[in-house]
Parts: sequence; structure tokens; C-alpha cells
Amino acid sequence: MTAASITVRVYNQTNSVYGFWEMQGAWNEAGVTWNNAQPLSNRGDQVGSFSPTSQGGYTINLNADGVALVHRWIDSGVNDGVLIQSGGTNNGIDMRSSEYGTQNQRPTLTISYQ
Repeated sequence: MTAASITVRVYNQTNSVYGFWEMQGAWNEAGVTWNNAQPLSNRGDQVGSFSPTSQGGYTINLNADGVALVHRWIDSGVNDGVLIQSGGTNNGIDMRSSEYGTQNQRPTLTISYQ
């Protein structure tokens, strides 16, 4: 594996910077909330960031820690995901989710390898 990126679709933008952080704790998609996932105490390395200043697609190239994280997901079969967190703004963003009806608008993880 030589690189990894995450692509998201923003439909309500902001001027803030959002970080992508490794999650270091198991969670269940059906029952997770901000409070019970305890993201601030289960957050690992920052693996990327972006500033969604307009609507549309954004591809976030993961840094070396992010590439190492994806390697661990592949090697172990355990993927606790990433947390997307603002740098402190009250003006949040809205992004398409994995359940969105149009498949090409959903978040995508892309892995490059040789």
C-alpha cells in the first residue's frame, strides 16, 4: 500500500478546518452517540484534515499515520473508523453518509498499492 484517501460529499459548507482522527475503541453503528463513544478520550493520531468552504466532493489524502492506520485495518481485520471533528467552530457541516440513496455520493476510502 502506497497511499490512502477518504472522499466525502459536503452539502452544507463552513469556513472551519475539520480534522480526521483515528478512533481507538470499538463502537456499534446502531447504538453509538457522541457521548457513549467518548471520542475525545478514544481519539488517536490525526490522519488528515480539510476545509469544506463550498459544496461538493473533497478528497482527503491521509498522512503517514493515516496510511499506517489503514495498514492496521487490513492486517488485523479490525476497523474502528475515523472521527471527523471541527477545529472549534459552531457552524457545522453536513455530509452525505453511507446510507445516502445515491451510491456515488457516499463516503469512499481509496487505497493505492503496488
